[in-house]
Amino acid sequence: MKKVVLAFSGGLDTSCAVKWLQEQYGAEVICFSAFIGEVADKSKLRKRANAGGATKIYIEDLKEEFAKDFIMPALWAHARYEGKYPLATALGRPLIAKHLVQVAQKEGAEKLALLAKGGDAGLQWSAAKTVSRREAQGIAPAALRKIMTADASKLPAHAGAERGDRGYAIFRISKVIPGEYKPDSQSADALAALDRQSGAEQFDAYVASLRARAKVEINSANLEKK
Repeated sequence: MKKVVLAFSGGLDTSCAVKWLQEQYGAEVICFSAFIGEVADKSKLRKRANAGGATKIYIEDLKEEFAKDFIMPALWAHARYEGKYPLATALGRPLIAKHLVQVAQKEGAEKLALLAKGGDAGLQWSAAKTVSRREAQGIAPAALRKIMTADASKLPAHAGAERGDRGYAIFRISKVIPGEYKPDSQSADALAALDRQSGAEQFDAYVASLRARAKVEINSANLEKK
């Protein structure tokens, strides 16, 4: 089942959105409300979210952060909408988006922890893809690193990665296909040069150990005279 974290104000539009997301996408809906002063009674938010069918609701008191990081800078900058009146509702949107993503990441991390313990997270997986470091199939580099470094000793294995402002993604590893390394000409030349350098260093170290054991010293001054 898909999971959606909805920015929930308790108004008619977001209250209807809870049921609409369930019916249109078959999604589990988690509501998030940023308490920045608009609603006097938090219990009303919780009641409306539950009535719509939300499985969980987060209500965070963000008034202090809102005043410090958004209202004060806006006043100092004389920020006005179309140059007419001070910004109001728009100031809270970036703050709400920031904490909305944090909730999505927290929910995703909890699901990943449940999967790691062998639990059923109730997730539906998309069609399988074969990916590699060279063929990422559209997977972001950070997520691909998590997949490639996951413990695949017992399958299925799982990996999770934050997706910036898009929340959190969980990947299911069902099969590991051993790859055959085929270096291109440039890589082959680099490996050959590395082998030569390593061999030269090993030879120098061997000669140095022989000199140390035989207590041989080279008189560079006499060599220069000759």
